[in-house]
Amino acid sequence: MRTASAIPENLYSYSDHCTRGAQELQNWVRGALTPAIQAYERGGGACLVPIDAEVTTTAAAASRTDAEVRRVGHAFQQAGSASPLPTVGTSPNDLPNRPADGLYRMSDEALDIQLKHQAQIDAGAALAAKMSKKGDPANLRWITEQLDLHANDGFFAAGFYNSLTANQIAELMGRRGECAVNGNDQALANALASGALSAKAAHNIVTALGRVQGTDLSVQHWHITEGTQLSVLQAIANNRTAARNFVDLLNGADLHRLVNLSQYSTDGLVFTPVFHVLSQAALTHDNDPAGMRAFMKRVSTALHGVDLTYVPGAQATLLQFLAVGMAGSVADPGPGMTPKQLTRWIENQSAEVDSILSSYLDVIIKSNAAREGVDDAVKSITSGAVLNILPWGSLVHSGSSVLDNLVIGGLQSGAGIGLDKDFEATLGANLPGDGKINVLEFTKRAGTGPARIAMWTQLAKHGYLVDSHNKPVDLSSGDTKALIADMSSHPHDYSIKNGSNDLQALNKIFDFTNAESKSYNTILELTK
Repeated sequence: MRTASAIPENLYSYSDHCTRGAQELQNWVRGALTPAIQAYERGGGACLVPIDAEVTTTAAAASRTDAEVRRVGHAFQQAGSASPLPTVGTSPNDLPNRPADGLYRMSDEALDIQLKHQAQIDAGAALAAKMSKKGDPANLRWITEQLDLHANDGFFAAGFYNSLTANQIAELMGRRGECAVNGNDQALANALASGALSAKAAHNIVTALGRVQGTDLSVQHWHITEGTQLSVLQAIANNRTAARNFVDLLNGADLHRLVNLSQYSTDGLVFTPVFHVLSQAALTHDNDPAGMRAFMKRVSTALHGVDLTYVPGAQATLLQFLAVGMAGSVADPGPGMTPKQLTRWIENQSAEVDSILSSYLDVIIKSNAAREGVDDAVKSITSGAVLNILPWGSLVHSGSSVLDNLVIGGLQSGAGIGLDKDFEATLGANLPGDGKINVLEFTKRAGTGPARIAMWTQLAKHGYLVDSHNKPVDLSSGDTKALIADMSSHPHDYSIKNGSNDLQALNKIFDFTNAESKSYNTILELTK
């Protein structure tokens, strides 16, 4: 996606000068050129081509172009990512915290949205201008009621939130007007889904989410409750497009603040809803392995320095998030490959997944070091209760056969992982060091199992995988869960069509707990 940049003040100046020039030209035509032509014709001269009318029409068209230039400048100033330039004095075109002579950047797509829906966006900004900055309860109630009337208009809501400070956003979070249908959280989610929300607004949302009562002691700004924190994140997670746009708008520092929100809560429960948002965003890459890999690496970078030692359910939450990412990172081999080419493809896909998984193990292992015990949520994974514990039921309906097979056949049933039957009993067994989670078993569940299921699904898509009767395996319909379980239990009964490798041999390539894998060596290095 291409990105454009502009200094709005320059566009305004160009537009104003050209508009004045076009107006002066039209005045000259009316006051001088037209009378001269008329006098010439009345004096017996031949009728001339109506050049005065043509000049007037051209000048009018130029005026419309000049007005469009001003609209483009306004769009950049309202919703672009800002790098303000030094200012001398003030401009009448300045907006709150958005100087007209700043340098703003926007993607071409965002600029198109901004221009197409400018009237709605401006109307939302006009409402924001009426919001008090002094915490006036009556004003806050009225603003909430007005916003609720437009909650389903994402462009209106985007214009509104683009014009607010982090403090004003915090004041509005969790509020619902009398007889309101949607509430402010829904308006916020729709603003994100519209694609018209600015990066500055996304930054303000993350900032507001971190201002929680009991942890943030500043008297300079508004505080939200932990319940509000959870409700806002759930509203965003319920709209997959909103979740994707939200994460895409965040820079590295803001994404780190988002995944570290548990630091700004007293019980740490916010970690799971945050990763619910991230998982919904990840699912938008379900047919884009390269995009999924980049997304997963971006989140792993943001997790660096996050202390998960006492965050409830952190291990289980990360396991599920990683499982989705690992599966979505396995590419489609395409048709027409030979068995030898397929083996190379499997090796390449394994290396990609291994690289992503190993980048998360640093966080996982370090968060083990001081744990007093094992999360009940992690234990429950072994009993097949994953989707009943955390708000992840919507993942089953991702629309991607690879990811659906993962969730239905992998996480929920535990099939395809190849763990010992006494896994639950040995869950607390330590590797060298003080870890309370068996990291090798975690690695199997987070990486090995989901990646294998994804590999099987991609191979079956093109008829590469056959059963013991040389019949193509179908993982796109029927009882997928039972078939995946059988493939896990009897891998020797399945193989590459016309090839010598059975599923057992292929599975070994997707084993991230062997001495050749990057993940395994990361574990050894971090647990010395």
